[in-house]
Amino acid sequence: MAVCRFGLVLLLVLCAALPAEAQPPAVKHRYQNFLNQHVYTSMTEARCTSEIRNRRITDGNTN
Repeated sequence: MAVCRFGLVLLLVLCAALPAEAQPPAVKHRYQNFLNQHVYTSMTEARCTSEIRNRRITDGNTN
């Protein structure tokens, strides 16, 4: 039974991971650009809140 569960988990992980890597080059480039512009691993929550306030980002449904 444990082997069956392991196989199911492995299958789910592969199904989720492989399509993400199979993106067209233009999409992958835009995604990397987005990450470079928007993801700061060293940013604290307080600094993030401050940036949102300074940039006047008030609605999550806009570009």
